[in-house]
Amino acid sequence: MIEDGSPNVFLGGGTQTVLEISPEIPDWLRQVVDVLYVVAGMLGGLAGAWRQAAKMGSKFGTKCAAKFIGGEMVGMAISDTVMGLFSNPVDVTTGQKILLPETDFTLPGRLPVTCSRFYASHLETEGLLGRGWQLNWEINLREDETYITFIGVQGRELSYPKEMLIPGHQIFDPEEQFYLSRLHDGCYVLHYTDRSYYVFDEFDDHGVAPLLFMETPYRQRIAFGRENGRLVRVASSSGHHLLLHRTMTQAGERLSHIELVKGGRPGNLVEYRYDDNGQLTGVVNRAGVTVRQFAYENGLMTEHRNATGFTCTYHWEEIEGFPRVVEHTTSDGEDYRFHYDFAGGQTVVTGRPEQKWQWWFDEETYVTAHRTPGGGMYRFTYNENHFPVAVELPGERRVTLEYDTLSRVVKETDPAGRVTQTQWNGSFAEITRRALDDDHVWKADYNEHGQVIRETDPEGRVTRYGYDEQGLAVSRTDARGGEVAMAHDARGQLRRYTDCSGCATGYEYDEDGNLTAVTDAEGKTVRISYNRQGLPETVCHPGKQQDRYTWNALGLLSSHRRITGSVQSWQYTPRGMLARHTDEEKRETRWQYTPEGLVASLSNGNGAQYRFSYDGDGRLTGEQRPDGLIRMFALNADGFPVIIPTQGTEGGVRNEQQERDALGRLLRSDTQHSTRTFSYNRLDQITEVTLTPTEEGERLHHMQADTVRFAYDRSGWLTAEHSVHGSIKYRRDALGNPTDITLPDGQHLSHLYYGSGHLLQTALDGITVSEYERDSLHRQVIRTQGKLATFSGYNADNRLSWQLSLPGGSQNPQQAVLPRRRTTA
Repeated sequence: MIEDGSPNVFLGGGTQTVLEISPEIPDWLRQVVDVLYVVAGMLGGLAGAWRQAAKMGSKFGTKCAAKFIGGEMVGMAISDTVMGLFSNPVDVTTGQKILLPETDFTLPGRLPVTCSRFYASHLETEGLLGRGWQLNWEINLREDETYITFIGVQGRELSYPKEMLIPGHQIFDPEEQFYLSRLHDGCYVLHYTDRSYYVFDEFDDHGVAPLLFMETPYRQRIAFGRENGRLVRVASSSGHHLLLHRTMTQAGERLSHIELVKGGRPGNLVEYRYDDNGQLTGVVNRAGVTVRQFAYENGLMTEHRNATGFTCTYHWEEIEGFPRVVEHTTSDGEDYRFHYDFAGGQTVVTGRPEQKWQWWFDEETYVTAHRTPGGGMYRFTYNENHFPVAVELPGERRVTLEYDTLSRVVKETDPAGRVTQTQWNGSFAEITRRALDDDHVWKADYNEHGQVIRETDPEGRVTRYGYDEQGLAVSRTDARGGEVAMAHDARGQLRRYTDCSGCATGYEYDEDGNLTAVTDAEGKTVRISYNRQGLPETVCHPGKQQDRYTWNALGLLSSHRRITGSVQSWQYTPRGMLARHTDEEKRETRWQYTPEGLVASLSNGNGAQYRFSYDGDGRLTGEQRPDGLIRMFALNADGFPVIIPTQGTEGGVRNEQQERDALGRLLRSDTQHSTRTFSYNRLDQITEVTLTPTEEGERLHHMQADTVRFAYDRSGWLTAEHSVHGSIKYRRDALGNPTDITLPDGQHLSHLYYGSGHLLQTALDGITVSEYERDSLHRQVIRTQGKLATFSGYNADNRLSWQLSLPGGSQNPQQAVLPRRRTTA
């Protein structure tokens, strides 16, 4: 067992020393290495076709797990299940078991130090955590006579011909969206379009170049120190210093724990435990809690369990020469069977009798179609870089996407045929212009490091941002000219915030980066203490108020106790879902769930119970209330409710029929008493509602026909409301605060503000109605209304404690003519 390591890791300042770890660091790295500027000047080209050819023949493909739930799918109600990651999860296109990255710890900083694990059952290489596991720090390059191969955080191998990477050149992979560059001295640098840079060491005798350091445009770094090729130290420019300790198993050396020796409370950040075969069986967090447990058979994961006992199990069979998951169950009662047809590119998963999921996929395991248990059908068409260009949704709806050469979306057409176009900043993932097809345009400008310095809304209102030489935000100037100022510590944590009125709030942190004190503009301080997990235990207010909190092993709130002795408590299922809440009056609310985690019933503090039912796709189809009233929801092919029958307690039934557009927006609602119709603008805001009563509605409820219309400016702020009773019109300042409201009778209600929108005065047709005086926390302390003045006072915990009213002209709160109104916490 290796229980120590050299602590001589540090990062130098200025423009001379980059870092020093060991004599293995090459001389070129000891000099100035401004990776951003060196890489930016390189020649390069696209690597897509070359890399595609290099990866053919992989038995599982090299599909990125992140693409299961890619950003292009956001807003389309497309889940990871639709894209082939099923349940907890299993990749239905290959039958392999996947665990998406789980974070073991994060240390705060301008470039936070994060340690995470990824698992894929098909990975055969043994890294720091054993077979199948990949630590995010284990990325590396490998070379042979023909290729440079990048091993990423998911253990995927991406190969590129060496002839494309001569010194001074770079290539861009449009499918992975990163650049791989080779400096003039032969060093390799990989960077993504988000301006994150990864610099690799020289190749060793085995043809491996490990990660040397990560860097941001402002040269914040995380450096990785090795001894004899083994990762033993991690240091960051935020002052963190970590040691990696090893243990010896029968299968070889494994990472046993990661120790923080500088930059926070010393101690173990995470521990890893193994079985006799060197397979990872447990993860223990900083507080000593076993947060994850794993079990294996024949080198394949058969079980994983969380800190409170929620367990997922997997059964395997060899199919077409490789082990595949054929059954998956959970301790909550889920039970799924997997049926593969790889020759036909199809997988079927069955659950309860009414549950059947189907996927179709191509030779590279990208999902081309999916049918849900409810019959909903999804279809996907991809471009040569495997980004979706057409998505067909249930209900014959369709979304199309167009990309630039860097695989960034430049045009999107939604199911209603509306078009959104996007422009980007150079070769980076930074939006400079987003335009709707009705000429609504939002713009953004960036500095040379990719930080936004100016935002312009469709009305031309501009917000500006300022940064210091370290890249930390120091100012924000709003469209009205109000400026807030910010100051940060060396880790980039906010230390002081001064609002546009000059009132400042201060923040303090402990050595672990936890917020420990907040001091407001009046000098009152709230203090916070934390447990070993970094969760707040005690919050002490400036007065007598004190709050204490406890947490369960999943980091979920278990109890809240006030200094008065009153207590609230929460209990959870092993999966981590809320099961019981007991309030301060000891009233209980209880939740019960289906095996899939959907709410089946809710019992409130009076013992009354609500029950819910769902269809095969997990969508709400029924609700029974405590008084016996039952509501059912019939859904259309799009999955939206269109018929809602409500059965009363005496047997009567009331039906509501709804009509919706391709976006799911409600267009029409019909009941036995009325018809309502709805219209929308390009921002999906309601512009018109009409009410047309039926004869029964007129006779029984005296309903009258009416139309209400709403108008907005180009940024979506309400400017007018119109109905049969007249109109209300709004004029707003640059921040959206209403400065003048024209009432239906023509009167003008005006408002005067200071700062970023704190009300100072209200007037009607130029005659002052009320004036407001506020303290440094912008709380109302005096309000005048005619001859009456109302004073408000606050206790040491900043809660309203009293109010009193005085006749006009008096400025002495002691001359009260009305009894004081007191409030209690």
